[in-house]
Amino acid sequence: MPDLVLLQLPRTARASLVTAFAGVGVTVHLPQFGRRATELPAGAPVATVLRHPIDRLQSHFHLRVRAGRPHHPEMWTDWEAAFFTAIHTFDAWGEAIISTNEFLRSAADRGLLLWHSHERTLLELLDQPAHRDAFVAGSVDDLPAAVERLAALVQCDVPELSTDPAVIDATPPTLPRERSELAEMGFRIRLADEIERYETLLERVPR
Repeated sequence: MPDLVLLQLPRTARASLVTAFAGVGVTVHLPQFGRRATELPAGAPVATVLRHPIDRLQSHFHLRVRAGRPHHPEMWTDWEAAFFTAIHTFDAWGEAIISTNEFLRSAADRGLLLWHSHERTLLELLDQPAHRDAFVAGSVDDLPAAVERLAALVQCDVPELSTDPAVIDATPPTLPRERSELAEMGFRIRLADEIERYETLLERVPR
């Protein structure tokens, strides 16, 4: 069975990619950050599929605000309970970042700090010498195209993406996807370095 090493951050279609490629006989490895390259299959292609930092943060927020329900239930931690008491929506989080209210601004900044420490950031992706030349297959925004590029890299059949809600774990349609201009501004200010990293990595996607 061929191997594929995917350097994927949380909320970047990891389960969908693993499930899809397993269906065509590919073993996908998802190394943890800091794991040495010597622990991975020798000679296996290394790749990544990206997601815009604000979209990824929004997906994570919507997952945790519903405590992972219905597919991955996990109770709030103490800090999440405190955070969601102050910040009720994703827009409220972005707007709080640039709020004149010191309490809300502090809650927003702490949320970002803890999210970064738990979910990692794009600034840490491909930071090991063995991973710096990883193949950038594309973005979650066009996952089918990214899957086709990965299949060509591994030299396997192009797999079909799962439609199983438990695998996709998509944000429920009842939660808003659009962001207010003020929230967008707040997140773009705080995530400027990560957004720049995302845009730079996207330039490596084959055309």
